[in-house]
Amino acid sequence: MALFHADIRLPQGFVAPTGTVALEYSRHAIAECNRDRYGKIRQFGRISLSRFRVIEVETDDRTGKVVKLVIRGAYELGMDVVMAVNPRPGSWLVRTVWLNSSQDAHRTLDRGRYVA
Repeated sequence: MALFHADIRLPQGFVAPTGTVALEYSRHAIAECNRDRYGKIRQFGRISLSRFRVIEVETDDRTGKVVKLVIRGAYELGMDVVMAVNPRPGSWLVRTVWLNSSQDAHRTLDRGRYVA
């Protein structure tokens, strides 16, 4: 698997998905919604992707297919919601979710984890 970050570079030819998608939450994601350090996170049944920015893209080395996205969008009270999702036909699977301050510039990014 190859991991790309928007602040470094995204895969060649990658186009951020658009439209509205249904979401299904994994058990882990549901647990994280209930125990986030900033409080309980609402579970969205559907989201408009135009309200989210792609932060991270993971691709299958053999096929180049996108297998995971990390997306971030405005939530409430100065917070952003961040979700790691598996795009798939029908509903997308939310693997995990957390809140981050909308002011967080992610200065601790470990560039060594990503394709340069």
